[in-house]
Amino acid sequence: MLIEYVRREPDKRVVSERIPVDSNGFFNYSCDIKWAYNAELTVKSNGYKSHIFLVPGESAEIEGPCAYWKINGTAFYQRMDSINQMLHPFYKEFDAAKSEYDKGMADGLDKAVLDSIKKAANMDINKRMWKVTHQYITEHPNDEISAAILLSQDYTDILPAIRMLSPKVRNGRFRNYIDIIDNMFSRLDKEIKAKKSEN
Repeated sequence: MLIEYVRREPDKRVVSERIPVDSNGFFNYSCDIKWAYNAELTVKSNGYKSHIFLVPGESAEIEGPCAYWKINGTAFYQRMDSINQMLHPFYKEFDAAKSEYDKGMADGLDKAVLDSIKKAANMDINKRMWKVTHQYITEHPNDEISAAILLSQDYTDILPAIRMLSPKVRNGRFRNYIDIIDNMFSRLDKEIKAKKSEN
């Protein structure tokens, strides 16, 4: 198992660690961090990638296949698992759309038509998923899970969602992560407004 994340304490650096996995698929990883980081996990045997937040003061137990794992552990991870379980049906729809696309390609169907169908299916799934995550953030501004799912909504909702987070969440363990998103989407927002004013 390869675990990678960008650490920003005290300076920015990429952490890339290979973790041994036993014959039963178990592995252990711990780190001493000040901020929450979005880590990428790569399974060496098949190259499958997934993500999980590493959160200071929390511990997690992950079980099941990477795409649909179940998370147990401390309170943060229990809440994160509830959100993941709520979003799994959308992920399965994405998988089904990809399977249909792959089958069509294997059957020699027109690529442009398949691309159009897949794009429309993915947009429909995204719109429904974005609505669910945005509603969660709106109803839970004092929950760190809202910070963790900021990017799981329509890009036009991200800055307003950051502004509605409580000071406890905005300035807490996810502050560094939120700052990066805030800076990136604030720049994007200015660029979009500048282009609109030119027209």
